[in-house]
Amino acid sequence: METFRILRISLLLVTIFIAGVLTGRWTAPRPPILVPVAGGGVRTVDMALARMTAELGLDTEQQAKFKPVLEEMAEQLAVLPPRSRQRFEVLQQNSPRLRAILRPEQRGAYDRLLRQAERAVERKPANGRSSGVSQEPR
Repeated sequence: METFRILRISLLLVTIFIAGVLTGRWTAPRPPILVPVAGGGVRTVDMALARMTAELGLDTEQQAKFKPVLEEMAEQLAVLPPRSRQRFEVLQQNSPRLRAILRPEQRGAYDRLLRQAERAVERKPANGRSSGVSQEPR
């Protein structure tokens, strides 16, 4: 009788332990996606959102809508080289979704940010080679 009781308690403890491990695994927060940037640093979604908030004046509701789009973009950008044409294409593909969140008076500043990103790609490609676009007037 005593052996059965010890076995039952042991099985219950093992079951509780396994349930805790599985629950922790499913509910643990995902680690932030680190997107490499030019110069050897990394940027997270929260860092990008803070910059967009500062530059565009996003309100709390807009930030909440921006974040999932930026998270999707970060997954794609993390595997692409910094300042590459492919990264700019990801930005362009997601641009309509981001613009739809902005108020009309914010869209001009957003368009300026897009132009800056495009100029950065044209100025210095990720592979260090000339982009074929002359920066000097002829």
